[in-house]
Amino acid sequence: MNLSLSSLNSSPSLSSSSSSPSPSPRSTYSTPDKQRKSAGIQLDSDGCLVKRVIKEGYGELPPPRSLVTVHYEAYLSNNQLFDSSLQRNLPFTFQLGTSSVVEAIEMAVPTMKVGQEAEIVSTQKYAFGKLGLPPYIPPNVSVIFKIKLLSFKFKQNDYNNFEALITRAKEEKETGNQFYNKTNYKKAIRHYVKGIWILSDPEQTLGINEGEDKLLKETFIVLYLNLASCHIKLKDGKRALSTCEKILELGGNTAKFYFRMGQAYALNKQFDSAKRSVIQAIRLEPIVKN
Repeated sequence: MNLSLSSLNSSPSLSSSSSSPSPSPRSTYSTPDKQRKSAGIQLDSDGCLVKRVIKEGYGELPPPRSLVTVHYEAYLSNNQLFDSSLQRNLPFTFQLGTSSVVEAIEMAVPTMKVGQEAEIVSTQKYAFGKLGLPPYIPPNVSVIFKIKLLSFKFKQNDYNNFEALITRAKEEKETGNQFYNKTNYKKAIRHYVKGIWILSDPEQTLGINEGEDKLLKETFIVLYLNLASCHIKLKDGKRALSTCEKILELGGNTAKFYFRMGQAYALNKQFDSAKRSVIQAIRLEPIVKN
């Protein structure tokens, strides 16, 4: 097993039998006494993810999309070890921002410097969810990760041009679409908003030509349309309408836009406006796919 859960089926069971893995040597990490001296840092808004620095690192934080390499140990809340790269003597490498690891790790590693060792305590919210991962991870369980950031790689030029900017935004859109199709609209929103944020960097779009400006607006509009659809699914009429207004500012007056705008107006009980928007959608495209 590793943090991406790609090899769970080959992991030892978490039952209390003698086959459970024994804890790996702790020499890589500082002593428990030193751990307790470090105050916790809350990494989310509701206290479900806390980081405690065991040993300070050095240098810069890994930039977004970096390829990071870590050593880690993973424990259940009863201190039972269930996974360890140290036991395998094989560091674990993954790319930030690709949703390829447990969310707790995705959120924590970007706050670490090379050489830093940290204890990450997560409730089920950012770990394995309410259902867990039977038979390996019990339902609704908190998890403790002990992580050391060994290195990261990042080529600034890879993402310092317009084409790469659009690619990154589209990657976020595709990830958002995957969550949308699973009806996980809140997570989809997170990725659509991140895509919009990527495109909103003025340093990356300064001096773009007319064709690039058109592509930029088109990508913005798609992200905002998807974002509006999420707000509509969540019955959040105020945010849905606000998002549609941004699309209108960008010139996205397509049939799909007017249909979304009609839905947003309807959620806000502005039925006359909703009717006009839907009529306009039908005029532009008689058969509109939702």
